[in-house]
Amino acid sequence: MTKQPDANEIHRTQGVDALRQAFDEAVPFKPKAKRQRANRPTVDNDKPFGAIPTEPKDELDDEHFDSGDFDPPPATSEADYGFAGRQQQESRRPRGKFEPLPLTFYRDLKEAKRKDWNIKNVMACGEVSSWFGPPGSGKSAILTDIAIVGASNQQWRGYRIKENFACIYFALERADLVKRRMIAHRLRDKLPDDLPIAISGGVIDVMSRSCVDLIVDVIKRTEDQLSRRVGLGIFDTWGKAIAAGGGDEQQAKDQNIALANMRRVLDKVSIHIATIGHTGKDESRGERGSNANQGDIDLEVQISGEATIKSAVVTKANDQPLGPLTSFQLEPFDFGPDEDDDPFRTYIVAKEIVTGAVSKHHKVNEGGNNG
Repeated sequence: MTKQPDANEIHRTQGVDALRQAFDEAVPFKPKAKRQRANRPTVDNDKPFGAIPTEPKDELDDEHFDSGDFDPPPATSEADYGFAGRQQQESRRPRGKFEPLPLTFYRDLKEAKRKDWNIKNVMACGEVSSWFGPPGSGKSAILTDIAIVGASNQQWRGYRIKENFACIYFALERADLVKRRMIAHRLRDKLPDDLPIAISGGVIDVMSRSCVDLIVDVIKRTEDQLSRRVGLGIFDTWGKAIAAGGGDEQQAKDQNIALANMRRVLDKVSIHIATIGHTGKDESRGERGSNANQGDIDLEVQISGEATIKSAVVTKANDQPLGPLTSFQLEPFDFGPDEDDDPFRTYIVAKEIVTGAVSKHHKVNEGGNNG
């Protein structure tokens, strides 16, 4: 019988290095015989189906079993020594093919890469933003306004649009309301029927990595159909997208999983991703959920306001100003009476820009434009 090392004795007399060596050289545990439960019937495969099983040969029953037939197992685990041995370290190394990470060396940094702005000083491609506010604050309405103007105009509320872009509105809830608002904009502003905008009313599980290929496929199909570059993807609402996969927006790990998938989307396509979220009961505390969301996003815009006047304030940003972004009003658009002769209407952002209206609920993230 091979004598197994005494871990405590080696560690006490020779030190941790000798203990590591003894751990790596320990003989793997191999039992001399496999114990078989006595008196278990066995089936002879050479006999025809339905034959009565024969009694087994009693090779190792309780009467003849001697515990001395087994060597005690050597100490070969972290539970025994408190650290991983060579075999365990080898087993933890990545196996198979992998995609190497990109590298840029400092010596190659010659010129700062400029942002690819969709709307100058508002949103850029390759970035993620969060637009949040309480129910009825107009957060979905203002993003709908951005989608309409980004596809058809040269300015959005005083901010320059460098090139018109297509938009996909991922309506995880109330897709019909989104469509009514789009129609209201077209009728009010006499817009053409073929604006490069698509609305997806399906539920997306952003907790699953498979959502990356799903979203990229929608973007590619939209570009093929509209013959226009997609520059904006709106996810309404972000909390619903996380919950669709069983996640919890209050948990940092769930926020990070979902946001990592959005970054994987941006690795494949150059768009801006705008998420829509909610505040909690106390608006001054910012967006509802884990602040892991705030740590990842590039732009955070809080929307609030009393009565009909709303304000949008940049509370966190990378390389762009903080503070008031715009103020706006929601105005009704009447489609006419419904089947009961009651007013049939929806609310969209009015064209007029309201000046000097900033809500007291906004909390600007100090130093938030530093990352």
